[in-house]
Amino acid sequence: MPMPELNEWTDTKDALHRATQVVGLFRKAVMPKLPNALHLPLFVREFGLSTGILSFGALELHIEQAEVRYAAGQHLWVIELAGMSPSALRAKLLDLMREAGHALDDSVAAVEDDAPLAFDLTLCGEYREALWRIAVAMMQLRADWFGAVTPLVVWPHGFDLSQLFFPNHTPDEHSERHLNFGFSPGSAGLPRPYVYAYAHPMPDGLLGAPLPSLAHWHTEGWTGVVIDYDQLVARDFPDEDLLETLRGVFHTLEPQLKG
Repeated sequence: MPMPELNEWTDTKDALHRATQVVGLFRKAVMPKLPNALHLPLFVREFGLSTGILSFGALELHIEQAEVRYAAGQHLWVIELAGMSPSALRAKLLDLMREAGHALDDSVAAVEDDAPLAFDLTLCGEYREALWRIAVAMMQLRADWFGAVTPLVVWPHGFDLSQLFFPNHTPDEHSERHLNFGFSPGSAGLPRPYVYAYAHPMPDGLLGAPLPSLAHWHTEGWTGVVIDYDQLVARDFPDEDLLETLRGVFHTLEPQLKG
C-alpha cells in the first residue's frame, strides 16, 4: 500500500502541532519528573496521541477527526478543534475537568495563542496513517534490541516521534551512550517529513560509513542519518523497505556506539 503523499499540508501540520502542545501541557501538569524527560511526551496510538490515564482521566488527540477527547470515569467529552484556538482549547479542557471534579487551573501553563486552528481533514487522515505506519516500523525495529529502550512517544515541542536505545542497559541520555530513532514531520533545514537516526555521542570515524540505499548522512545543524519520507512515497512496498532500511542503519550505528 502506498504511503500518503502529505503534500501542501503545512497549515494542517502546524494546527495539529499547536493542538498537541496544549494536550501535552496537561500531562506535564500532573506527572512527576521522569528520567529522559518522559513526563513531557505523548504516547502514540493508532488514532493519534494520548496522555495515557492520569489523575484527571485521559486526553486523546484523534488526528483524522481533528478532535480532542477527554475521558473521566464513565464520561466522555468530544471537542472539535476546527476554528478553536489553543488558548480556548486549554480553557475548555479546564472547564470540563472542573465538571469532572479535577481542578487543574493553577497547574496547567498558560497558552497565549488565540489564532483559530484550521485543518484539511483529508490531510489529517494522511498524517495519522503515515505516523502510525512509521510507528509500527519503529516497534518492529525495537523488538530484537538488547538493551534499555524508552517508550515510543511524540514530543509536543518538536512534534517528532522518538525512541532511545541504550546498549549498556542504563537509560540516562545525559550520561550514557545511546541511539535515537524517530520521525519528524519537518524541521528547520528539512521542511519535508523524514525518518532519522543518530548516535550520541557521535563515535569517531562513523560519519560517512556505508548506509542502506534509502538512507543518507545529514550534517547541517545536527549529524545523523536521514531517510526522506518522499522516497518512501515512491516505493511499491514502503513499510517493508522502511523496516529493512532502519535495521540496516541500526546495524551500522550500534557496533560503533558500543565500541
